Amino acid sequence: MPYKKPNNDGIADRFITEFDELKKQDPDVYQSIDISPSYVSQIRSGSRQPTIAHLTNLILHYRYSGTWLLTGIGEKKNEPVQKGIDKRLEVIELKLDKLATALSFKEATRGNKKGNK
Repeated sequence: MPYKKPNNDGIADRFITEFDELKKQDPDVYQSIDISPSYVSQIRSGSRQPTIAHLTNLILHYRYSGTWLLTGIGEKKNEPVQKGIDKRLEVIELKLDKLATALSFKEATRGNKKGNK
């Protein structure tokens, strides 16, 4: 019986497409993803699939969306971690400012809500 290329719903195709783009920009892509050139060739030929470890490394090292890699749905890349951290810090700073304002008011009025001393 002849070899039949497995139906991978595009996971391998997305992996190879992105791998090829990364290879142009990052000579260490093989090490970052922890994959050998021969394994990449096997994925390319359809005889193997990227492993969960390969996909995870692509996600962690290059900020790809796991949902996009597996389904092709959604954004290709995740927001950089720093942007997410910056947004969270902004929220924390606003909450701290409100708390400081409330504490200052309480101190100024010594707990009297009407502001009388």
